Amino acid sequence: MPTVANRSEFLSLLAESKLVDEDVLTRLRTTADLPDNSGECAEQLIQQGVLTRFQSKQLLAGKFRGFVLGPYRLLDQIGKGGMGTVYLGEHATLKRRVAVKVLARELAENKISVERFLREARSASALTHGNIVRVHHVGQAVGTHYIVMEYVDGVTLEQVVDRKGPFSATEAAQIAVQAAAGLQHAHERGFVHRDIKPENLMITKNGTVKVLDMGLTKSIQSSSDNLTGVLNSKAILGTIDYLSPEQGLQSDVDARSDIYSLGATLFTLLTGHSPYDGVPAQQKLMQHQFGKVPLLSEFRSDLPEGLTAVVAKMMAKQPGERFQTVAEVADALMPWTADGGRSANITLPSRVMANPNAANQSQTPTIRDAAGKTSSDVPPQPAQPPAAPKVKGDFEELFVVGSPRPVVARPGIPPKVWGLLVILGVSIGLGAAIAAFLLG
Repeated sequence: MPTVANRSEFLSLLAESKLVDEDVLTRLRTTADLPDNSGECAEQLIQQGVLTRFQSKQLLAGKFRGFVLGPYRLLDQIGKGGMGTVYLGEHATLKRRVAVKVLARELAENKISVERFLREARSASALTHGNIVRVHHVGQAVGTHYIVMEYVDGVTLEQVVDRKGPFSATEAAQIAVQAAAGLQHAHERGFVHRDIKPENLMITKNGTVKVLDMGLTKSIQSSSDNLTGVLNSKAILGTIDYLSPEQGLQSDVDARSDIYSLGATLFTLLTGHSPYDGVPAQQKLMQHQFGKVPLLSEFRSDLPEGLTAVVAKMMAKQPGERFQTVAEVADALMPWTADGGRSANITLPSRVMANPNAANQSQTPTIRDAAGKTSSDVPPQPAQPPAAPKVKGDFEELFVVGSPRPVVARPGIPPKVWGLLVILGVSIGLGAAIAAFLLG
């Protein structure tokens, strides 16, 4: 039952929310067409386009604060995680749709974390690439810190795998090539993502892959980059499935850590589950550190041997044994794109998205091999770079709920192996954190 009982109370809260202009509010107060029942009144305003369903639900619950952040009005909640809550927003004057990430309260209350986060967000706004979600603005309003980003009308790869299971080799390779293009652009400019996973990669209905939170994760994870922090931090607990070996031990990681995580992500796209799925968090960490690199051929017999080798190299335990740049990764994956790497354009049919409205179309430069380059060596981007690569393939049924998922085998791991891994971890200095977790 709504907290707000009648139309008068509802319109009073609407006035407090600043969601509508004064002239609109005056018209609503004087019209005889609105029902006196608050719920019916709200529903009519939704039908008239005055309010969104999210806004009306909040107002009916008596919540009227936080709808307006600077020039942006919040239309709907579209995501929530350890870093904060993401809303669909709209610029009040320009009417441009954006994604607004509001920093979580526990992070916003830490002054040092806020300063570091805002500083890095401003730096990340300089990243302009068709495969990276662009940061537009960083602001503060009524004690709330927020980031305004490009709105992507799409779904995460995690959602796709959950709904439809593994991708084909061609689709997965093209997705990884796009992600590599965005990461290469960022790496050349001194950014390491540190949290690459299916949840942080989105795909639009026209097949463009977007890297989320580029440049925004280090400040959030800085206080929990050691093993104990990783085990106990809610903000990055889900990352354990894709955490590089070195990231579990230290905060000073480089681009090769992203390569490991991208490899683990590619593994998930091709098998439907993470590399060390189905075991407790501390055992996953030990597997990332010392376990055998899982081979795609052990889970799918239809995949090319060469692709298995590429993913295994991306997930090598030692950074020096991996590809050294994501440009090298992209080159290695090209044989499994639809046309052998001549292009990577993919178009998703309109039916794959719940909302058929066109997504933002960005542009991106061609991938470059940046081995040995620093950010100062990177030439300026052209004014009109070539179009971003897109994913090719038939995605007509990709998001059809209820379709059967492919069955991928998940061989069990003997308990004796886990015992050996734990002993090995203790022997090299990880024992304190792991023992505390196991015994606690």
